[in-house]
Amino acid sequence: MNTERLQQRITVLKQRPAANHALLDGLQAWLIQSSLADRYRINVVRLATELGFPLSTVLGECLYAVRVGLLDLHWDIHCPMCYAITTEFQSLNQAPSQSHCSACVMDFTADFAERVEVTFSLNTEIENESAPTDFFKPLAAFHPQYGLDAWYEQSVVGEADMVDGSYNFFSPVTGSYGDLTVAGAPASEVQEFHITETATGMTPSTLTSQPGRVRLHYTNWAVPRSLLWVVSLTDAHTISEHLPPILTGLQLSHHPVFRELFSDQVLSDRERLLISSVTTLFTDITGSTRMYEMLGDAVAYNIVRDHFD
Repeated sequence: MNTERLQQRITVLKQRPAANHALLDGLQAWLIQSSLADRYRINVVRLATELGFPLSTVLGECLYAVRVGLLDLHWDIHCPMCYAITTEFQSLNQAPSQSHCSACVMDFTADFAERVEVTFSLNTEIENESAPTDFFKPLAAFHPQYGLDAWYEQSVVGEADMVDGSYNFFSPVTGSYGDLTVAGAPASEVQEFHITETATGMTPSTLTSQPGRVRLHYTNWAVPRSLLWVVSLTDAHTISEHLPPILTGLQLSHHPVFRELFSDQVLSDRERLLISSVTTLFTDITGSTRMYEMLGDAVAYNIVRDHFD
């Protein structure tokens, strides 16, 4: 982390007349003291809680921080099954309406109110690091039987007692995956399997074992560092019960500072994002229908909304 450049950007932020100096001091301290896993994708809801300021206030300062080059803004689409980030984009006009999770082998619609999370990170001029493996630590819902961590060319071994069921084994780092079925009579001895991850995926891609003690040998030939999780599909279906609080894309799009600084960000004419809940707004602004025709729904809606704020 370039702390000198970090200090320079904080100083620029404080020059704004309405800047919250106490909040910015707290943000600077948090960024310096935080782990890379926490600031690789900053959860602004958690950040607001830790800094002791309202979410709206913290979000506003973070958006100004994007403008001065302190932070970068990320739009992340999460898989509804495993919660992995399946698609990332930097601007709302790059948003796709569909996404695909390679680990769960499923296509899904990107719900702007639930599946699209907005996060922040330090600007790449201040810090430019790859995602640490701690960033992929499993959610409570997963209860992974294995959590193997291997550097490139390294082989690691793990053991666990497996019960009847269907499982996925996958790397949250690369998205490579395979299927494990546990069925039949319990085995009296340890069963051994070898899994190798390469740039093309997991080999083998399917495994079948009996209930009992299973020893997995995992070799990483894919990336500098990777992980292997084995997750029950039953647990994956309960993921929505364990999700952390997030800032959704819909919440951000309604924030006044976002509309002030990023009013040029509208959805592409080629894409439509699902919004699972809708508020209907009736207006009596003279010429509003004509304005919608000329400017388009997204831009005109922001103007109408600003009128009533």
